[in-house]
Amino acid sequence: MAEVQDACSLGSHEHRAAELSLQTCARCGVINDCRSVGLDELISELDLAAQVSPSDYFDTPQRMHNLALVLLRRFELHGELSDLERSIVVHEEAIRLAPASHPDRPRMFASLGVPLLWRFERGRDITDLERSISIAKAALQRTPQSHADRPWILMYLGIASLNRFEQVGDLGDLGKSIVTMEEALQLTPNSHTNRPGTLARLGRAYLGRFGRVGDMGDLDKSIAVMEQVLQRTTQDTHLDGPGIRVHLGHAYFWRFERGDALADLDRAIFVMEDALAVTPESHPSRPGIISSLTVSLVKRVERADDPGTLEKLIVILKEATRFAIDGHLEQELRLRVL
Repeated sequence: MAEVQDACSLGSHEHRAAELSLQTCARCGVINDCRSVGLDELISELDLAAQVSPSDYFDTPQRMHNLALVLLRRFELHGELSDLERSIVVHEEAIRLAPASHPDRPRMFASLGVPLLWRFERGRDITDLERSISIAKAALQRTPQSHADRPWILMYLGIASLNRFEQVGDLGDLGKSIVTMEEALQLTPNSHTNRPGTLARLGRAYLGRFGRVGDMGDLDKSIAVMEQVLQRTTQDTHLDGPGIRVHLGHAYFWRFERGDALADLDRAIFVMEDALAVTPESHPSRPGIISSLTVSLVKRVERADDPGTLEKLIVILKEATRFAIDGHLEQELRLRVL
């Protein structure tokens, strides 16, 4: 930070901010390559660059917006709620300071919806979700079809609409979620880092609509897109967890129940076993995964006398007793095994 202090001792605020911006640019790679090395120092420099600029200086809103985005990135990497809260505050201040004619004001306004959505996903305050959706809709109306910002605005509008469906149960929100995420994916390159997360949520949305409407086409789509996501989990640690595997396992199991294809049941078992393997012992979703896997294994044992599957079932039943999962079901399954 010695260079930062030296820069602050120089003449005008424009000169000081320019010096700080040059130092910041040299570290901007930490945002794009998903590393946290140097991120704290980058935030300090962006913070100082915003502080040395008068509030009425034309570039101050943009400097504050940059700070808000990097705070959001640090929250994404480390999960510190204080970074998320501050990102929202700085976002709002940047928008307040930006005149209506500021060329970047629409982007500042649109990007505020993302931290609001993330805060809802952690605190479940419906006000954050409603604000996020309202901002996304307004931003989309102002964004031309060919604009580079349109895909990510569509993405987070789709994700926010899915969250509201899961909160309120309105099929209109679910339909909007699917349409907007499908459009976002059409505009997003296969290599884009946002694509796997959007696919995962789209798969969840198809699965949700299947559960409400019963259209097998939605179930098939859900499986297809979630399989795409699993192919990317080794490159994206945010998706390398039980969630996508659990949803995919359920989708295969439900398709087995309707089509009676053993290949679907075997895939459901494989994916659920994988989900269990990546789920920590203390994770709250572990009992539910064990329960789903148990039911799938019982179905498989009933269809074929396979010693290997029976052994898996016995092992999983032993773990089920530790969680006291549905005592009646457990007793029934033990009787079947014996």
